[in-house]
Amino acid sequence: MESALVTTNSKNDLQLLLSLAKKIGIKSKLLTKGQLEDLGLKVAIDKGRTGRFISSRKFIMSLEK
Repeated sequence: MESALVTTNSKNDLQLLLSLAKKIGIKSKLLTKGQLEDLGLKVAIDKGRTGRFISSRKFIMSLEK
């Protein structure tokens, strides 16, 4: 499965893209602002995940810098 995320400031353009997707048989979903923020947070978490563990103290110290 392949995915794409499209953003625009034009509601008309967005509706056109959604209509086109439906017409050619592509599933689409309109995301709320909250869902888009959640998706961004998930991507950031996945990108920052290293698989290594660090001590809580080192983590807190890195935030204080």
